[in-house]
Amino acid sequence: MSKFISTVLFFLIFTKIIAQQNSLIVPLNQLGRDERFDKFIVTMPVFLTIDDTIHTMDFEGMVAPQKLKIKKKYRGYNSYGYGFLFFPGNKNVNNPGFTNLLFAGIYDQHPCLYIDKNNNLDFTDDGDSLLLPKLTTDSLIFNLQSSDDKLAEITIRLKRLDYSSQPALRKRMNEYYMYFYKDRELAGIDYCYREQRYITRFGYVRMNNDSFKIGLFDGNNNGLFNEPENDRIITSNNADTVFESKDELHSFSISKNAMYVEYNGEQYEVQEIDKYARFIKLKHLTDNLLLGRIKPGKKIPKFEFTQWNGEKKKIKKFRRNDVYLYFTGPNVKNFSKDTAVLRQIADLYPDKLKVIAFIEVNKSYELKIFGTYANLNYLAGFREREIVKALSVHGLPSSIWLRKRRKVVAYDLKPEVFLDAYKKQMEMK
Repeated sequence: MSKFISTVLFFLIFTKIIAQQNSLIVPLNQLGRDERFDKFIVTMPVFLTIDDTIHTMDFEGMVAPQKLKIKKKYRGYNSYGYGFLFFPGNKNVNNPGFTNLLFAGIYDQHPCLYIDKNNNLDFTDDGDSLLLPKLTTDSLIFNLQSSDDKLAEITIRLKRLDYSSQPALRKRMNEYYMYFYKDRELAGIDYCYREQRYITRFGYVRMNNDSFKIGLFDGNNNGLFNEPENDRIITSNNADTVFESKDELHSFSISKNAMYVEYNGEQYEVQEIDKYARFIKLKHLTDNLLLGRIKPGKKIPKFEFTQWNGEKKKIKKFRRNDVYLYFTGPNVKNFSKDTAVLRQIADLYPDKLKVIAFIEVNKSYELKIFGTYANLNYLAGFREREIVKALSVHGLPSSIWLRKRRKVVAYDLKPEVFLDAYKKQMEMK
């Protein structure tokens, strides 16, 4: 009996060790930029405080503003202004969803920023002031903390606006605020700031000799990163500098149900998400799941794709051929090596097998250049979201092997693996 108990205990301990080995705790200790960070110019206007009065947000006259009186501020500056930052984590009864800011010495070389963190309109009891940048090339980065939970925070970047080379645009921007905010006076568009938000925290998943970025995206900007349907899990290649929060190939909404991440043919179950985005815990799966994809032996749906030269092709055109679909991009690891193997595959049995590569690029002309100069012997098309969604592609690189009439054989065979498998299949015939 004692030998049996010892055996059971050994088995349980061994199983626990294996489970721990398959688990990865990924620190998310870096700030990430989503697709809006650089593309969108969000202007934070600075209005003059006249008689220590702050007018709350009115959204271009859609909401009746309140007039708030500053209770206390540091004296000695030659000018004062106010602005707001959207942050629902900081409860503000008088200006819901926004945090009040006071700008002191607006026209000085280095204005000072006071943040009303406790929303009491006293700008002297919230800690030290922050020094705003003098030059348009400089910026100020700081955190806003939730009033209910100090660990829940978002990171803001303020940068001076530069209209020195755009006098017509400067004029239009000043006129815009004069028209929509008649009850207050703008300090001048040159003394306002561009607002950018770091609402993604990311780290690196390292498995064997491979790695990729994974992050959490705070969709509602409240400083919490684990809220179902609001927040998202995002992945990207190491070479990517921007996280695509709206692209289903690279991100998905956090759910109360089981969640899985796939990269380079490897799958991971999401075991735990820290609500403050300090870490995410994953479990590496040794047996791959279908994750919503069409079962082997079943047909994939019909679709049309656009080739690099603009020509359209329908997948059903290749119903009499075996087809190897490969999803990749220039920033994906082993792109050059894999596309070289695609050439070999396409040359092998050109009458029986068709190779179609769907390539993700930042600009459409990049694929056109690639197609023009690469002398392709396989089809190269744009990676379109509709196709990704229809085929349930979860990451790059990915592949699907189809038999005749669009029937699935296997998923996620790397080009060299597929090449060997297809050769053996043809030799057996």
